[in-house]
Amino acid sequence: MKILEHGQTQEKTLLFLPCTAEPVWAFTATVELLSQKWHVFKVVYDGHQPEYPGDFTSVEQTADEITAYLKERGVSRLDAAYGCSLGGACLTRMLALVIIEGLTMYLSEADVKCIFDVIAGRFPNATVFVETMNPMVVKRFKEKSIEGSHAKFTWGAKNGIELQALLPGFTCTGEHSLVEGMAEFMPVYKALGKIPVVRNISNKIILMEKGN
Repeated sequence: MKILEHGQTQEKTLLFLPCTAEPVWAFTATVELLSQKWHVFKVVYDGHQPEYPGDFTSVEQTADEITAYLKERGVSRLDAAYGCSLGGACLTRMLALVIIEGLTMYLSEADVKCIFDVIAGRFPNATVFVETMNPMVVKRFKEKSIEGSHAKFTWGAKNGIELQALLPGFTCTGEHSLVEGMAEFMPVYKALGKIPVVRNISNKIILMEKGN
């Protein structure tokens, strides 16, 4: 695999992953235009250009090689990315958004760690929005809507810092109480959200990131 750089003097970065079986020259005009405002990293896949020998192996290997190249170049974040066909598959491998809602409170700590281990093993970079319940609520609160299923609340985390301590490789970059969201529909929650104890025991949406 080869990565061609254009517009190196530009501040904003753009990763350009073309589609399958397209030669380098097919996107010359497009990349020249983009490089007027972007530092473009244009990927040339193995087996797609005679002057860059190599056999294409897999999307996973290509994505890992791209990630390694960007790290070597000191690129810790991208301002934009384009991926078409094969390029889209590689981009999906590199970037992931996972939403875990209404689940963790029914699992064990080991189950939660296992979920994040799977995400970490599958995606080099991942953003995870995960809903958590306060441990005190887990122990003392019973939800009538789930009584018929005999489901029970079994696990909780006080905040993002506590969750981060359980998940090596993931960093908590933000958290929001569900009271904040409810305030958009019922104004009374704006007042309730100002009460520390209410805000603390409310379920939270925690933002965890890996490799970003």
